[in-house]
Amino acid sequence: MRAKSSALSRSPIKVIADEPGFVAIHKAPGIPFQRTGQQAGALELLREIESTAALAWPGRLFPVHRLDKVTSGILLFARG
Repeated sequence: MRAKSSALSRSPIKVIADEPGFVAIHKAPGIPFQRTGQQAGALELLREIESTAALAWPGRLFPVHRLDKVTSGILLFARG
């Protein structure tokens, strides 16, 4: 697993696992899964972390499941 950067600590999502087959994040309550109006969704926020923290998840990330906006918890993204 990669070391966490300070850019990760300022985001409403936290990368908790970065493995060859998947990326796992913790999503705070109030963050939508997909963009809603002006509010970025979890995958979009994950891509922002990737660019600001000099991380790289080459290829596509596929959501394994979803969480409601009001729900906090772990989200898995499979690497493709």
